[in-house]
Amino acid sequence: MLNFQILKKIIIVIFLCTFFTGVVFAETVDDLNKKISDQKGKLEQLDAEIKKINSDLQTTGVEKSTLQSTLKTLESSRKKLEKDINYTQGNISLTNLNINKLAFSIDDKNQKIEEGRRAMGKSIRVLSEIDSISPLEIILSNQSMGDVWNYAQALVTVNHEVQGNIRELQGLARDLEADKQATEVKKKELENQKKLLGAQKQTVEVTKQEKTQVLKETQNKESLYQKQLATKKAQKEAFEKALFDFEQQLKIKVDPSSYAGAKSGIFGWPLVKTVITQLFGSTADSKRLYTSGTHNGVDFGIPVGTSVNAVLAGTVTATGNTDLQSGCYSYGKWVLLKHSNGLSTLYGHLSSIAVSPGNSVDKGERIGLSGNTGYSTGPHLHLTVFATQGMRVQIYSSSIGCKKVTIPIADKSAYLDPMVYLPH
Repeated sequence: MLNFQILKKIIIVIFLCTFFTGVVFAETVDDLNKKISDQKGKLEQLDAEIKKINSDLQTTGVEKSTLQSTLKTLESSRKKLEKDINYTQGNISLTNLNINKLAFSIDDKNQKIEEGRRAMGKSIRVLSEIDSISPLEIILSNQSMGDVWNYAQALVTVNHEVQGNIRELQGLARDLEADKQATEVKKKELENQKKLLGAQKQTVEVTKQEKTQVLKETQNKESLYQKQLATKKAQKEAFEKALFDFEQQLKIKVDPSSYAGAKSGIFGWPLVKTVITQLFGSTADSKRLYTSGTHNGVDFGIPVGTSVNAVLAGTVTATGNTDLQSGCYSYGKWVLLKHSNGLSTLYGHLSSIAVSPGNSVDKGERIGLSGNTGYSTGPHLHLTVFATQGMRVQIYSSSIGCKKVTIPIADKSAYLDPMVYLPH
């Protein structure tokens, strides 16, 4: 009978509309979740160990500069960097696990979408067959109007089921796209972590070489170490005086309207954790340490190998390394960024550089790792802010100790206080 045929078709449509199943890869995903949880636990333990070493380094950093304190700092820095490497490798493993988990999720959703498409295709064909039966045939094939009404209600139910599953398919498609985007983010994160790992390994080698060099030059004798310090200080003062006199003669006109005025929060902090060891301008330390009597930036005490981040989005104007010329006691490894608001920022004494001239960087993006290169009484980051109009990068040919390397040079009016732009 016709009513039986129609009923059979309706049942088929309702059955086809229930194609969605549970997670196909549940067991594998559960296994991945356990591995992810275990990896996070290992990272938490490593993080605690790194914090302990950082605390020890800060304690050592305030001690008088002696040969033994220097060697102790270098050894602690090496141990800290090795922990950092383990932490980064752990993060790489964690990110790979998350990428694998997303891959399973993507496969599962793709499978469900494909099953749904096939089931919907069958449903549409069955509904088309039902639609080909005229209302008059349905009425004549049934004994009462009640039966007709039941068929009508069944068709409404089928329609709702089909529409609901269409919406579910659309939701799966949106979730699939979100998973794909999350995978791309994780892959980019993975690449950044691999680059960081390479920089950290390089910094370990630099630290080992520095310790070897100190021992070679001092023959493990305190008297030789102090003599070496005095020589470096004298050479630094000579360089400072020559640079100060040279910059005094530049007289580059700087229009105050060409750069952003003082406002807290224009910049973000260059480090996740900030410990300011010297401020800008004339301070007790600047009068003691610098021939000019002023300090042209802000110093942050931080262990070697800490990520240094851009304080504002910008373009890498130049990078350099004054240590390439023996006796050039200046910024060591440095990065200069130019910002769209007329300001430029210099990051000095780095152990490694993660960017190249011409690169665009975002606010908070890592540009290098902190270090102790150049003239430095201990590991720290030096941050200088310039009015871009009043500064340039050049070989300081008239310098005695730094005539073969490029350094940022500026008119005295172009040096600005970083603290007026950093968060208060």
